[in-house]
Amino acid sequence: MNQVNSVSILGCGWLGFPLAQQLLQSAYRVKGSSTRQEMLSQFSEAGIQPFLIRFGERETLSNFQEFANSEILIVAVPPGSSLEKKEVYLQFFQSLPALLSANQQIRQLIFISSTSVYGEPNSLVDEASVLEPIETNGKLLAEVEQILQTIDLPVCIIRAGGLIGPGRNPGRFFAGRQNIPNGLSPVNLIHLTDVIQIVLHAITVRYHGIINACAPSHPSRSEFYILAAQQAGLATPSFIQEKGQWKQVEPKYLQQVEFKFNYPNLLDPILFKSF
Repeated sequence: MNQVNSVSILGCGWLGFPLAQQLLQSAYRVKGSSTRQEMLSQFSEAGIQPFLIRFGERETLSNFQEFANSEILIVAVPPGSSLEKKEVYLQFFQSLPALLSANQQIRQLIFISSTSVYGEPNSLVDEASVLEPIETNGKLLAEVEQILQTIDLPVCIIRAGGLIGPGRNPGRFFAGRQNIPNGLSPVNLIHLTDVIQIVLHAITVRYHGIINACAPSHPSRSEFYILAAQQAGLATPSFIQEKGQWKQVEPKYLQQVEFKFNYPNLLDPILFKSF
């Protein structure tokens, strides 16, 4: 990778921080933002130039132009949990084209979206599938994707499946619960390590377009979460063996470029040792 490259990561949290560390190892200069003041010293110690940026706060958004003055801008900020936070989130992205209009440095924008934008169409979906979001966050992210695709920049949208990895052990998700619906529906998950490698791939090839970031294996909810609980030494959940609303997200682009997943098989015991 080219040593002169610089990257700004808006949202340097569970995904963004280890991504920043990987970029630093690859000789990139990295800026990272957080909404939490206490994180900034941790960024500095890691070699990340720190910025405090909170959507909806004029005083912290005034830092945005300096923060975004890099060759690559990565946005890894999920929508908030409250309606108010979701409104502020959308307002930020509505203002983003204007914020970036005078920036001559950015060569690529990468947005971490979600496979929730596909909804639950009871079918296989790939990057060319119609978006039919059901949940509020899926609808919001689909709207943000539309906004980003109007920006006069190469934009890569990475639609991530359910994120698992250190600190997000799926064995805890349903441990001990009984009669969980949709036990036969396929899961659409991906390990943190693989998401990071997908972002690095997108940077390396300067990809613009859609990437489904999802493991190529799709065991049923029942299969996966029972095994995950057992591997974590937790109470085994039980599922209703039915297939209600579902989707199976195919990582078609990644398969075409023969991307090498670290954890392609979601039932591999090695996966559960990584949490």
